[in-house]
Amino acid sequence: KSISETFQLGYAPASWDSLMKYLLKKQYTATELDQAGLTVKSSNSSGYDRFRGRLVFPIKDPRGNIIAFSGRVLKEDKDNPGSKYINTPETGIYHKRESLYGIYLAKDSIKKEGYVLLVEGEFDVITPYQYGIENVVAVKGSAITQEQLTLLKRYCKRLVFALDADATGVEAVKRGTDEAE
Repeated sequence: KSISETFQLGYAPASWDSLMKYLLKKQYTATELDQAGLTVKSSNSSGYDRFRGRLVFPIKDPRGNIIAFSGRVLKEDKDNPGSKYINTPETGIYHKRESLYGIYLAKDSIKKEGYVLLVEGEFDVITPYQYGIENVVAVKGSAITQEQLTLLKRYCKRLVFALDADATGVEAVKRGTDEAE
């Protein structure tokens, strides 16, 4: 099984409304698409696809249910700069504070190894996984919350922080260490 199949990576075309048109044909409503965070309402149209032109990472809960998405731009557009990463906004089922990227795939390995490697992003999970290091999960950004720590305590008692060495990462480790105590 390829790494893209394991992580169910996808691609959202650079079209403004391909997903929206497709899902509307499948009898979903524009309101449902907006509430799920797949589209963005617009004042001058019926809306547009949130993740267009991006590599898409499904975010799953510990049971394997897809609860959100994260998208990374593949081609930087100097005429239309935007965020490198965008995420599903908070929804009825997705709460960023409670979610960890990769938890569904990592939970058994975390139990077996007795610890978890906590990293910042999707590629920080996928890369070690390719080399057999499977007890890795990512926070979305660099904030480590009490809810995430509570979730991890189901599987282990030891955390290893492997966040970026920039000021934000260092601060996140300090806050995360305080929260974990």
